[in-house]
Amino acid sequence: MSGLPRCVRRWNRQHTREARAVGLFLMTMVMCTMFLHYTTCLWFAVGLNPEGWVGATNLELLPTSEQYLKTVEWALSRMPPSRTTENMLLNTQMERFIALLATGSAILIGSVFTSIVTNELSDIRRAHRTRSEAKNQVEDYIGAFPVSWELENGLRDYFRRNTQAGLTPSKQDMSKVLPEHLYRELCREALSPVLVNHEFFGKLAGRFVALQYDLCHKALTDWSVSPHETLFSTGPTCTSMLIVACGSIWYRRMHASASCELAMDPKPKSSSSFRRRSWASILPMDGRQPAFASQLGTCDWLCEACLWTPWNYVGKAMSETSASLLCLSHQSLQELISVHKDVRSQVYMYARIFVKSLNDLDELSDLPVPMPSEGLTFLADRGPLRLGEASQTMSSYRD
Repeated sequence: MSGLPRCVRRWNRQHTREARAVGLFLMTMVMCTMFLHYTTCLWFAVGLNPEGWVGATNLELLPTSEQYLKTVEWALSRMPPSRTTENMLLNTQMERFIALLATGSAILIGSVFTSIVTNELSDIRRAHRTRSEAKNQVEDYIGAFPVSWELENGLRDYFRRNTQAGLTPSKQDMSKVLPEHLYRELCREALSPVLVNHEFFGKLAGRFVALQYDLCHKALTDWSVSPHETLFSTGPTCTSMLIVACGSIWYRRMHASASCELAMDPKPKSSSSFRRRSWASILPMDGRQPAFASQLGTCDWLCEACLWTPWNYVGKAMSETSASLLCLSHQSLQELISVHKDVRSQVYMYARIFVKSLNDLDELSDLPVPMPSEGLTFLADRGPLRLGEASQTMSSYRD
């Protein structure tokens, strides 16, 4: 039972406000039923006295099931405040006390139940009003500036998806409600496990605790997405590495020929054949994974290349479920290593190894680049480089 509250909170985060209201209503009904059950048992126990109401009504002569039903009827009949005068005429003092206690508890529970239902309905109306205003603003805008039918449908789908599931609270939301020291600790404990699959960042953050704090607290930003929301498409400049904190992401790489053209072109353009294909042909429709799509889960990442070299997206990514992503930009990483100079040399050496491995690939993609494990282990385990070695690596960083 100790894990029940956490399961309830997790269920609340994964469902709409309407579903949460229904769940809360059902939970309240269960609690009221339990209260009625215990009150029934208490009334029966008190009524077993020689002068009690059980003997006066010959209830002991009935079967157990009928005894329970009759006792439920007795307990319900004694709860209304209008029966207070009659309750004071019961035979024993204990019965009169139980009657007053049950009436007061019924009034309190009824007030709490009414308050819960009213607050939930008010929150639902307020959320619907906010979404309706945002939707009307978008419709007014596309009415003044006509767009394609495909984009208009995409906007409608976005608003429809946002009404079906709630998004995970952001780091900014947490910073507003927590003091600074608790916020820093929360960021470290919540976000550092997401980096464990990355062999270099995971080991580096594990060795340098101060770096781990600043990486999770300052450098990483979060991004919550709705189900079936497009994260990026082929062509635009990539500015941040994306790490999946929770949820599921589908990624499709372009064709090999188009990939090679993007590698040669300093300003890559979208492939027309790729844009004409529906994303529905990429996602699995019958539970089977397509050969040309990759599914990413928790602790997986995309677009690491943008940290070490200028990079344009060479594929398309879409969320399969509600997901939370961590974003690490090149600028944030530079600011981080400018403060933590003891890790600067390892980062520069890793950048050189990464770019060399990237140049050795036959096909470009936004997926993780295979890295030589020997070099990564060497970088993670060794200490800082000498000044001459560090300056040599700095000159080639992002060239």
